Amino acid sequence: MTDFTTTLCGIKCICRVTAYRPAVPGRVSGPPEDCYPPEAAEFEYEILNLDRTPAPDAEVTGNDEDRLIDEYELHITAIKHGLDI
Repeated sequence: MTDFTTTLCGIKCICRVTAYRPAVPGRVSGPPEDCYPPEAAEFEYEILNLDRTPAPDAEVTGNDEDRLIDEYELHITAIKHGLDI
């Protein structure tokens, strides 16, 4: 599990990522047996208050979820490179 601080509806909170699999781009060239459609990322998470208690009232839109995935990927990249963001 990985936690990072984010903002939803103007309120600071914590996103706890419980499962993640990056998107897989499709392949559309070459012989048909080597082609496959793209697969979306799998992203499972919980939204917590800053005191790490569940935030059941947090409303996450599709745009918010896309942003959370981007923020998570940036957070993981920073950790891999030893950066503090």
